[in-house]
Amino acid sequence: MQLVLLCHERDFKHFGHAKVFSELLDDLKELEENGIMTDAGSVKGALYCVSGDNLGSHCIGGFSENFSTSEYFCRYCLISRTEFQTSDPTSCGPERTPESYQAAVDRLQAEDVREVDGVKFRNGGITEDDSQRHYCSVSRSFS
Repeated sequence: MQLVLLCHERDFKHFGHAKVFSELLDDLKELEENGIMTDAGSVKGALYCVSGDNLGSHCIGGFSENFSTSEYFCRYCLISRTEFQTSDPTSCGPERTPESYQAAVDRLQAEDVREVDGVKFRNGGITEDDSQRHYCSVSRSFS
């Protein structure tokens, strides 16, 4: 695992997700499509996962970062705060999917609201052009 990007929070807020991630995404696309040349030939690579703390992961994915008052506070499922507080604390709501994420983004664009199902905006393009990977896809490789 290697650190590939570091940015001050104030710069991140000023420039926005798309600008901050654009160079990284270009480099990752180049690595995936063309690879790097070595003595043994071309070696290709790909982004496998995005790792971060809870707040950072919510920020990157475009989810609500207000865990104490947001009605939908989980980036993995769609359990509401009301359901969570009145049911078994180990309960989960319906799993978030790329389709449910896109539906929330579509509603955000169509309606004059700040948040839909805990989604504030479309992610910074991390997986925008890739139907195989999405911020709401959970890897089952190690489960």
